[in-house]
Amino acid sequence: MGNLRFTLLGSPEVRHADQLLLFSTRKEFALLIYLAVEGCIHLRKILSELFWPEGDALHGRAALRTTLLHLRHLLGEGAGVDPASHLLITGDTLGLDFTSDVDLDLRTLHEAWTFAHASTHPAPTMPEDAHCSLLGQLQRVTSLARGQFLEGFTLRDAPAFDDWVRFQREYWHLRINEIFDRLSRLQFEAGELEVAIATVNRWLVLAPLHEEAYRRLMRLHFAAGDRYAALHAYDTCRARLSTDMQTEPTPETVALASRMRAVAPPRRKEAHALHTAPGAFSPVLLLDGPFLGRTTELSLLIKAYHTAQRGQTQVVLLQGEAGIGKTRLAKEFLAWAEMEGADVLQGRAFETGGRLPYRPVIEALRPRIERENAPDDLLSDTWLAELARLLPELGDRYPDLPAPQGGKSVARNRLFEAVARLLQALAKRAPLVLFIDDVQWADTASLDVFHYLARSWSESATPALLLLTLPMGTRGLRPELDEWRASMERTVPLTRLQLDRLTPEDILRLLQALGGAGGKDGGRAADLERFGQWLFAETEGQPFYLMETLKVLLERGALACRPSEEGGWTLDVTAAMEHETVRRGFFPPSVREVIVARLDRLSPHAFALLVAGAVLGQGTTFERLCQVADLTEEDGLPALDEVLHSGLLHESERKAGPMTAGRYVFAHQKIRAIVYAEAGEARRRIFHRRALQALQASAVPAADLAYHALSAGLTEPAFHWSLVAGDEAMRVFAVRDALTFYEQAQHLLAARVHGPGLLTMLPASEVEHLYIHLGRAYELNAEWEKARTAYTEMLAYAREASELAMESTALNRLAILAAQQSFDLSAARRLLEEAWWVAEASSDPVRLAETEWNLAQMAIHACKLKRALIHAERALERAHVTGLKELRARSLYTLGLSYALGGCWEEVMTSVEEARTLYAAINDQAGEASGLSAQLIYAGSPPTGQLTKRAMEVLCLCLLALGHVNCGEPRAGVSAGQAALDISLEIKNIWAQVYSVLNLNHALLEVGEYEQALRVTQQGVEMARTLPNPTLLFFLLTVLGAVHQAMLSLEEAQAALREALALSETIVVRSYQVLATSRLCANSALAGDWKSAYTYALEAVAVRKDIETSLPFIDFLRYFEIEALLRGGEEGRAREEVQRLGEGSRTTRRQRLPYLRALATLAQWDGETREALASLQEAAVLAHEIGLPGELWQIEVALGEVYASSGQREQAHQAFARAMAIVQKLAAKMEDEARRSNFLAEPVVRRVLEPGRA
Repeated sequence: MGNLRFTLLGSPEVRHADQLLLFSTRKEFALLIYLAVEGCIHLRKILSELFWPEGDALHGRAALRTTLLHLRHLLGEGAGVDPASHLLITGDTLGLDFTSDVDLDLRTLHEAWTFAHASTHPAPTMPEDAHCSLLGQLQRVTSLARGQFLEGFTLRDAPAFDDWVRFQREYWHLRINEIFDRLSRLQFEAGELEVAIATVNRWLVLAPLHEEAYRRLMRLHFAAGDRYAALHAYDTCRARLSTDMQTEPTPETVALASRMRAVAPPRRKEAHALHTAPGAFSPVLLLDGPFLGRTTELSLLIKAYHTAQRGQTQVVLLQGEAGIGKTRLAKEFLAWAEMEGADVLQGRAFETGGRLPYRPVIEALRPRIERENAPDDLLSDTWLAELARLLPELGDRYPDLPAPQGGKSVARNRLFEAVARLLQALAKRAPLVLFIDDVQWADTASLDVFHYLARSWSESATPALLLLTLPMGTRGLRPELDEWRASMERTVPLTRLQLDRLTPEDILRLLQALGGAGGKDGGRAADLERFGQWLFAETEGQPFYLMETLKVLLERGALACRPSEEGGWTLDVTAAMEHETVRRGFFPPSVREVIVARLDRLSPHAFALLVAGAVLGQGTTFERLCQVADLTEEDGLPALDEVLHSGLLHESERKAGPMTAGRYVFAHQKIRAIVYAEAGEARRRIFHRRALQALQASAVPAADLAYHALSAGLTEPAFHWSLVAGDEAMRVFAVRDALTFYEQAQHLLAARVHGPGLLTMLPASEVEHLYIHLGRAYELNAEWEKARTAYTEMLAYAREASELAMESTALNRLAILAAQQSFDLSAARRLLEEAWWVAEASSDPVRLAETEWNLAQMAIHACKLKRALIHAERALERAHVTGLKELRARSLYTLGLSYALGGCWEEVMTSVEEARTLYAAINDQAGEASGLSAQLIYAGSPPTGQLTKRAMEVLCLCLLALGHVNCGEPRAGVSAGQAALDISLEIKNIWAQVYSVLNLNHALLEVGEYEQALRVTQQGVEMARTLPNPTLLFFLLTVLGAVHQAMLSLEEAQAALREALALSETIVVRSYQVLATSRLCANSALAGDWKSAYTYALEAVAVRKDIETSLPFIDFLRYFEIEALLRGGEEGRAREEVQRLGEGSRTTRRQRLPYLRALATLAQWDGETREALASLQEAAVLAHEIGLPGELWQIEVALGEVYASSGQREQAHQAFARAMAIVQKLAAKMEDEARRSNFLAEPVVRRVLEPGRA
């Protein structure tokens, strides 16, 4: 028996054991629902009359029995009384057992409703655990309410049941309304405005004519600062009532809407909805924009108001920097409170007011008393007389008032009591809110009044809220203010609300509310976000700066304001981002004026301290500020206090952990910029020079020192530190930053400020350092022409200065660039030969060794075996002489590559293993040879010596992988190739990654890991397309073709190989074409296209005859060329090729395998079955020992066919069976079903799988 779950609020559903029940008749469904809702035992007679009223009692009971039978079958219950059954059935009664795992949404709703009625406390006074429990229950119930009870369900032939449904529907509808009402009220009282709005919107979906829900929604929107949405909710209510009920909203709803119109100031959102003329819009309206980004703070104020409303006096202190929006938040809250019926009094203290006694108190009381028709109804004459001390006009209204009583000692207390009594009298009519803005400027007497009021209200449980605003940085400004604040905290609970700056998300919502419009074709959101990010970067989320910036953009026409199709306004932010004002940057004049006015009030020492801060940047210490400002600590401390109290500078927060020296930051970057500008050029240069002197002894980034040297006009130190800064950036791979510093140094080098300039003053080593690293950075950034220009300038300088070593280095760099960028090997060789003669003339053994090394790698890429060996051996010899391990390791690697061209694999492995051992010993000295000469082409241009060493490790592993493959050790090749790829990914070197993929995939193909090879190769091809050198892309395309070919996806293989062949025509090294044409020959042969195979075979043979080496290390398919030549009538040429293949196959077992297959092909052609079988049998053994499943299954097929042609059926059967087993294993590894099916469907494989063969 499974769980039985009823969902009846909305379209009814019943699930049993998590399966939706499908009833054969509506009455089966209705009967089960009725039993669940009523929840008791029913007489069968009553049920039959309820559901089958049209027939007699006999027919009714029979219909009930049939329905019960179907229900029990549907619920999986047997005959008789089953104690585990959901249904309780006797001879005369029927019911539902609620102890048998039955869930009913109506029961959950009823439990929540009961709990809510039992808990009558408002949200602020409710215990937290009870509040959370109640909220959780109510939210669960509201999520269950999908609609009305049994929505859309009826039984037309059972009117009594339909009457029951209507009664139940009304009953549960009322309960649902009460649940939503209670939940939204709790959320409202807790200040969760957005959540409450969502709740009421769901409520209105279920009860679209419920006026109380509309009123709640109006209050919520208004509380969130959105009067437009509140009035829109009213309009919706009025329209629904008029359309559906032909009636008007109640006077209570109309009055609420009227108060909202009268109390709240106009909002930008409302202006957007008005159909005003374009000329009517003014930037000033933008300052009254939508209230956004303060929802949490406003919610907390509303929560405090609700608490005060119940007699728990509240004092709230709004804090934040100047311009952060304290007053705006308070005004929004006051408007909401007035709409709620509160009595709101407002006063403000002024810095320029001379601290007139009681000024903010008088400003709050006077307008309220003037609005009061009969103040004597609030206070007796005695207390009115006391109040007249503050408001003399009361004497004019009441000439008969007695004179104030008591001497000076008690007069002050009586005055305070009069104010308290007046406000308490007002609070008896409606909750009272007293707001005092800028309380930091209030006189001491006013502060005492506020303290007295807070204590008096708290003792008398007056429903009042005292709201005060106080900017940051006031502590210590007035001792009496600090004492008052501490006393207030001891007297009454004080709530502090700290206002932070707006977030980028807040700014984006502001732009959306203002009607921001972006580009077409879906670009609006992206343009708005980009403009919002720019605004945030400019203003750092400071509301005053933000609004002033928008105002300037509108006034200057940078931000176009246009009428929208809906009759409102849109802001064209797309055009704004392209406007010169935005691109150039600006200061809103009003912002500048405000900041400059604050600066003008500072003492000279305080201003000097700020200038020091502006020069040093954010986050500096007091001691450093004094050093740069040239102030003693005795002068500096008062100056620091002054700038902190002004709010221009803040002390940054201490981070967790050990205490460190305090650091100081500007309140806003715009303040720092204006201080810096106001300092003047002469003062700035002096301060920057002091900063450079002070910071050089500290562990400060070189970029900072370069900045100060440059700003101080010190050319030589600026060059030096720019160079060091570029090197530091390169060490952390920040290439673009490095370029900025190197280009800065280059500009200083070229500039002639005084006299001949730096170029003639600096040592050649520093000039060489600059150009080498500048060129390297350009290479890493793929700016090839700029790199060439840097090396060309270096060459010109070296020749002019007769610096032969530098000249050789420049020629080497230009050569490697020619090879790496355009694969112009002839130009590279000419440059290297010139570099060799220059190095020879300089008698510099390091440059000679480096040049020999580069000549060797150019010969390798040109496939010139003899030349490569000569230069590689010379480079190694000179590396031994110099004693430079890195150069020796590199030369050993290059020597190994040279041996690979000749197929000397034992020598290859020996050289490369020795190179790896040396690299492991070098650690971080990869650049020890000179650090300036060219690196291997396929290593790219690593930015550091350590990364160069790791890149060379990758290349060594790649050559080892290739060596293992050619020596018949493919598994070892996979391990070496994977290790190479792992390191290349770790060092993020794309050249090394592509080279690793290439060599790893040779091994993966050998061991039959086709899908992995395909996946990795496809990624490698995409990376190779981003590199300027075409050779790696050519090699990877041939490997991609090989992978497709191994999986018998011959069309994909053909496409990749043809692209490789086309690419090879752009490479001057003709031998590369062999790889593509040989593969294309094999691909055509596998497809049965022997005519094309013959053509490709002829091309491959022709190329091999013309070149010095045939790239034997990846040329394993020549037996297809032999068969194609034989089929094409070129028997003599075929025999010559077999002979040449035999001459090159004596070095390794892997190279012998294609030779054996070629011999077998030739033997079959000659009819020499025994020789063919012998060659194929040896090839099979060899392929099995090496572990080449892709080769082995094809060899076994060839063996089977030879056996079959000679009548050896049993041996043929065994060979085909072995081939089939291998094919099935290869297919099982292919996770892609389409590729696996394609592989098994190819004719060559189908023949193997034919039942008669295997």
